[in-house]
Amino acid sequence: NFTYYGAAGDSYANAGNLRMPEYNSYWRNNHLHLPEYTESIVSDLTASDQSLDALVVWADDRYGLSSGLPSFTPTLDPDEPLAVATMSLLDALGDAYDENAIRNDASDVPLVLQREIARVLQYVEAAIPYRNDALADMTIDQKLDDYYAGAHRVLVPCAGSVDGQVVSGNFANMVRAARLVATGIDDALANMPADLSGTYDFTVDASAGSIVVNDASAHTYDDRDYLLIVDTGGNDTYNAPAGANNSSSNGISVCIDLGG
Repeated sequence: NFTYYGAAGDSYANAGNLRMPEYNSYWRNNHLHLPEYTESIVSDLTASDQSLDALVVWADDRYGLSSGLPSFTPTLDPDEPLAVATMSLLDALGDAYDENAIRNDASDVPLVLQREIARVLQYVEAAIPYRNDALADMTIDQKLDDYYAGAHRVLVPCAGSVDGQVVSGNFANMVRAARLVATGIDDALANMPADLSGTYDFTVDASAGSIVVNDASAHTYDDRDYLLIVDTGGNDTYNAPAGANNSSSNGISVCIDLGG
């Protein structure tokens, strides 16, 4: 093992191999190097804490991959960016909707905020085909094992299916989907306006989860699927796993709470 990993004696010489799946067998054979592995994780996470995309890239590297960010440029409607982006996403999901209700509901949201939310929604829509492709040939047991029970493998070296096989399905496309969503969030936060004042409450229910945009009043989020929550402030109560998947149909969940 020391020869394979380029180590001499009992000191680790190649920090670049402190990742999966390469590190898996090495860790099992010499647990004394687990602190080095943990320190490398902390260092990488600290360096990436200002960018969601950087965190996804870090996880991708832990799996020994280099999945890349798909080329995508959002095109925002100049007059009704939130309504248009929402309806486009609903079309991609195959959902029926009331166009007039969506347009009317979105009109109260400040236009500068609409643009940044629409940006996120367009990146989410662009990510859906990659996520679907990643899961297309997987059984339900593989999905549950690899993306639920086995999600910790990004952080913790473990035995089993990680050896010789990263995960089932096209994991690189799952990473590409994550990078698209993360990039959309990063870009939106970087361009988020300071003044988000006003009274507005935009809610659209979709098959993949609700899309909610709220003003700075106090709000309560009940226990259901959320595709996107953007809350601009207030003393909010979350009775749902905001920003986390709540069901098998809620494949993407994003929560952006800007204050309160």
